[in-house]
Amino acid sequence: MFTRIRRGLVAIGVLLLVSGGASIFSLPDHEVLYDPQPPLVSCTQSGCLSIYTLEVGNTGRQLQEHVRVRLRTAAVQASMLPLAVRTFGKVPRGVNVQDEGDVRTVDLGALKPQERVELRLVYRDRDPTARRDWREMLVAVEAATGKVRQGNPGGVLLGRILYTAFSGCAPAGCDPS
Repeated sequence: MFTRIRRGLVAIGVLLLVSGGASIFSLPDHEVLYDPQPPLVSCTQSGCLSIYTLEVGNTGRQLQEHVRVRLRTAAVQASMLPLAVRTFGKVPRGVNVQDEGDVRTVDLGALKPQERVELRLVYRDRDPTARRDWREMLVAVEAATGKVRQGNPGGVLLGRILYTAFSGCAPAGCDPS
């Protein structure tokens, strides 16, 4: 019975590893993951509303200073509501915004370890098949230190918690003695 549970947890870990974009078995000092999520779309006879969410998270062990998101200015201006930036998707976050040519840079400031920030854009379209593509809207996610990768920050953090809980070993490593 215990073997089945362990195999199931390993399978879950592998799925989180593949979908997360980073290792759940190690905890780097500096790492930022970002997840451009598919839009949530709701349509009526008068048109469709599309909500686009970009989640950015510090999945490293150290404070990550000066995390920036660079978006196409036209994509931000076409949104029917101002760009919403929220810590953990709930608490409004103050940000610095700077326009340079056709790129709008949103400076998220410092992100604490395990902290995640959501950026949200809302569009209204008459055509129900009209969709924007994150590859056209998102220019880059940048951090002052360490690697920035596309992946699911929440999934990686959950995977690391499960790995720690069920392996008896923190992601930073086990003491062999």
